[in-house]
Amino acid sequence: MISENDVMCLLDLSKTLNFTETADNLYMTQQAVSKRIEGLENAIGLKLFSRSYHEVTLTKDGAAFVELFERFKLEFDECLNRRRQSNSFEKNIMRIGYQIWSYYGNVPHNVHMAMNKRFPGFELQGQMQAPYDLMNLLDVGEVDIVMLYERLAGPLKGYRSLVLKELDIVLMVSKARVADSKDTRLETYASEPFLIDANEAASLSEEFSLNGMRAYGISPSELLVRSNRDSVYLSVELGQGVALGTSLSQIGQLSIIKIPTGKKDNLICVWREDTGDPRLEVYAELLREFFKQE
Repeated sequence: MISENDVMCLLDLSKTLNFTETADNLYMTQQAVSKRIEGLENAIGLKLFSRSYHEVTLTKDGAAFVELFERFKLEFDECLNRRRQSNSFEKNIMRIGYQIWSYYGNVPHNVHMAMNKRFPGFELQGQMQAPYDLMNLLDVGEVDIVMLYERLAGPLKGYRSLVLKELDIVLMVSKARVADSKDTRLETYASEPFLIDANEAASLSEEFSLNGMRAYGISPSELLVRSNRDSVYLSVELGQGVALGTSLSQIGQLSIIKIPTGKKDNLICVWREDTGDPRLEVYAELLREFFKQE
């Protein structure tokens, strides 16, 4: 019997053509990937990959099954998304994702109240995630609409979006560092190590992350990766480096100050183009209106 893990191994290996790389991508051992592929070939009765000491290549039979499973996965995801959206609409539920470590004031509450007036019995289900996770959840239909920073949203092909608020991009520096130097000029911290979280590191090359910072007036000496945004902010507080944020970045009780870079970003709302839920555009427009009042 063919399992989902078998298919995942086949699809990933068809792209990497490297058992070690596929094992890393799927958090498996190389031996486990080999056994999965071997078991799949035995179940089908066909050779899917040709293996030699130097390389792995996809056979014609393998290419045919890759096309089959990719088509099935696409159709399955589309069907699942339609049913999830339909189910949420029928129950008058909307699922929204908010970017973590951002403070939106009373806007979400006020929009919820306004939606209740337009759609009596309206219920909102929300969660806070990193921007890359939010876009993944939106892509697979686990949330209906997300709110995040535009520069972190990635390509928006297949999505609709609305700018909610213009934001200042800031450099986040430990208060202890600034207290010692009495200097809040951006250039003072331009060459500090630059901190990013693991999601950012997975999406951007180190060269891009370092060179791309020049657009904000800084040229970091090195790139330091932390497991999540919480760890990034803690490292900033401890004086281990600096990080980028915005005027909405929520730092709580952390001893961090925000130094303006002179650059701007946008807070945006994003939803899928193929949705049939008219409430999403209403919700996005209400967000924009209430942010104007803040």
